Amino acid sequence: MNQTMRIEPSSLEGKKALAVGYKIFDWNWGAKGGYCYADKNGEVEGSVHTVTGPLDECGLSTLGEAILNVELHAPGLFPYEKMHDELNELYQEAAVYDDNQLISDVLISNEVE
Repeated sequence: MNQTMRIEPSSLEGKKALAVGYKIFDWNWGAKGGYCYADKNGEVEGSVHTVTGPLDECGLSTLGEAILNVELHAPGLFPYEKMHDELNELYQEAAVYDDNQLISDVLISNEVE
């Protein structure tokens, strides 16, 4: 069963990231299952959330699908003047993988001990 929850950013201090990514929100800051990423004041910026459960529940299974999703939503994710640089950074990091590789395999291959 998937569970999404807000966590305190301080709980991550001293820990290495396993993966860094982007989250595309619905217009109301919601997500599958009725979870709302906004806090009680309607703010999302600077918040940190964790999700447990199977990765295939997100609806994207391959690295290529995830990259396409970021490309499609790039105008809403990045300031116009930084969009090109952000996408290039994504492409460089993804260049060592096949677009058809499963997201779960990419994340597992990048786990930090």
